[in-house]
Amino acid sequence: MWGTEPLTAQKGPTWLAPRIGAARERGMKMVVIDPRMSKTGEKADLWVPVKPGHDAELAFAIGRDIIDNKRYDERYLRAPGKAAAKAIGEPTWSDATHLVKVDDPKRGKLTLVDLGRAEAPQPDADGKVPDGEPVVLVAGQPVGANTARGLADLDVETELATPDGPVKVASVFRLLRSRLAERSLEEYCEAAGVDVGTAQRIAKEFTSHGKRAAIMSYRGPAMHANGFDTIRAIGYLNFLIGNHDWKGGHITAQQKFAPTTGRYDLETVPGANTAWGVPVTREKVAYEKSPFFSEGYPARRRWYPFPGNLCHEVIPSVEAGYPYTLDALFIHRHSPLNSSPGAHRQAKTLQNVEKIKLLVSFDTSVGDTSAYADYVLPDLTYLERFTQESIYPSQQYKLIQLGQPTTRAFDGPRPVEWFYLELAKALKLPGVGKDAFGPGTRFDTVEDYWLKMAANVAYAAKKPVPDASAEELDIFTKARTKALGRHYDEKAWKAAVRPAEWAKVVYVLGRGGRFEGSSEDRADGYEGDWLKARYEGLCQFYDPKVAAAKDPMTGKPFDGLATLRPPTRADGTPVPTEGYPLHFLNWKARQHGTHRTVQNAWLREVRPSNYVTIAAKDAQERGISSGDRVRLRSPNGEAEGIAHVTQAIRPGVVGTDATLGHRGVGASAIEIDGRRIEPVEGYGHNDSARLITPMHEEMGFAGPRDTGVAVNALLVDDTLVGGGGMCDPIGGGAAQLDTWIEVERV
Repeated sequence: MWGTEPLTAQKGPTWLAPRIGAARERGMKMVVIDPRMSKTGEKADLWVPVKPGHDAELAFAIGRDIIDNKRYDERYLRAPGKAAAKAIGEPTWSDATHLVKVDDPKRGKLTLVDLGRAEAPQPDADGKVPDGEPVVLVAGQPVGANTARGLADLDVETELATPDGPVKVASVFRLLRSRLAERSLEEYCEAAGVDVGTAQRIAKEFTSHGKRAAIMSYRGPAMHANGFDTIRAIGYLNFLIGNHDWKGGHITAQQKFAPTTGRYDLETVPGANTAWGVPVTREKVAYEKSPFFSEGYPARRRWYPFPGNLCHEVIPSVEAGYPYTLDALFIHRHSPLNSSPGAHRQAKTLQNVEKIKLLVSFDTSVGDTSAYADYVLPDLTYLERFTQESIYPSQQYKLIQLGQPTTRAFDGPRPVEWFYLELAKALKLPGVGKDAFGPGTRFDTVEDYWLKMAANVAYAAKKPVPDASAEELDIFTKARTKALGRHYDEKAWKAAVRPAEWAKVVYVLGRGGRFEGSSEDRADGYEGDWLKARYEGLCQFYDPKVAAAKDPMTGKPFDGLATLRPPTRADGTPVPTEGYPLHFLNWKARQHGTHRTVQNAWLREVRPSNYVTIAAKDAQERGISSGDRVRLRSPNGEAEGIAHVTQAIRPGVVGTDATLGHRGVGASAIEIDGRRIEPVEGYGHNDSARLITPMHEEMGFAGPRDTGVAVNALLVDDTLVGGGGMCDPIGGGAAQLDTWIEVERV
């Protein structure tokens, strides 16, 4: 477990918790790599408190030890494509034997087109040119990787003749071996803060069980300004033993019953308007192909040709007016002032009508971000609306969840979909009303969409679900009539699908989705030693698209392989540390999920504040004891909290969970249309009840809504025009774990 906490996080209560417990009981060995001893770390054979931001060095140390001692699965690595993998009984394959043109400025892979053995691929309907077939050597002879049936040569560096002259090439494995050999094991481990013996022990244990070993990583190593390469480096270790799709190995491809295709096409808008221009976040666009490239290097802000969903980039980009300001911004189920670097420093942008002319927020209360909206439209909670939440690819079963209304707390609030549906109709946009999902269909109600999704799920795969029985149909109607009252219109629900589909839709909704069955020994999630729901694809060490891209700040190319790079700001300067000796981390609370849950007094009773976790050594140097009120200072902000002194965090590292520290949701007074709304009153606790002792919450008193540390208020700003936090230059992720602070007793 590398920088992830499956016992309490990952959209918990996590289903993984009991499985990990059961596996440990059966004898599974577990290593947890994390600067903080998490709940998962408490149950591990080995806790490795790596230096934050230096996970890649530890991955390189382990990888080097595996390669130096030839503990990798050579047979697997020599299978260059699907045909070769099938011949040796492997469900996946890697690019370890693919040849890279090492002198090519773009350092792309050698293809059959380069050798004059294939025609150049033609652009597809979207104008994208497919990749040519990579080349490998089989017994020294160049062959197409996809068609090769035999095992390819693994460690290659040579020169090949092409119609344009000789080309120097090296296999991906040779490049990887050379990359890992750039530093010694001792140097890698010193940088990671881990002793050499520990790295060697992990490498040996990891490669001692065939395919029945895996590394699971997530937010910890990813949320740094070098997170993209770090996650790649960690992934290489799984690739080296070829464990994807194997029982006991790594699960890559969680499969689900298709929700948006099948009986109804919920993806295609008939007569849709074509999107154009550059997204405000500059995602999925290469700087060099944009109209702004005339400004040259460095760009005013970063461009991100690979990732999407960079919501933390919206407000800083608008502040910079790069690429533009906004006429309107709609915010739903998101509070950037609680989650994005910059916190309330971004409020001035939300208030500036020259930057955002209209701001609309959908919220269950006036939250920290909603307080700055022109309009706050009452939203529903997750128990009052339809949902289809994504899941992590971490189980072997094919499934899909479909959330649905189970209660209605107030009259008035509506699903956000109603707003967009009515707005689209008012603007006379395609995709709503008559024939919205094809001839004979309609999109006039929210149910028209969600019930069709349920029908798609019901009929997905080779065999649809059975019809709900007469008894189940009766229970379905009575339960929803009682729970939802007048908000349940069965006539409207039935009208959303065809009559023959209704009983199957009820069957799916009555179970909260569709779930592939599981037997007592869970054998039905597998086909022999393989997962039933498999990835069956390429495990890619080397990414030629990344190698061909350039950093928009420097004009220098990125690297096709994972590389070691310190977390830096966009102008290349290091993270400020002078006067800030402690590395500041944050993590998910065990009892809170989103910014909205702070309203729940019961959850605040579980733990009344997000304690500042500090190592005993660091606390002693500062005269801090558990329960003391402390002040946290970073280069960009301050906050106060309650200290929790422990041995369960690496010295030099301090942190807290990232849920509390609110100003909105009733924590502070606000003014609406000239009327002052006072904060939510306390719960009548006297001073003794408010005395908080970390890890002793037996009294069960809820802390106030404004309690705790606002983590993102401390995160360091980048040097870019428009501000905002540091980001990974390739993956685009917010660098939420690269701030350094000082802590002092109040």
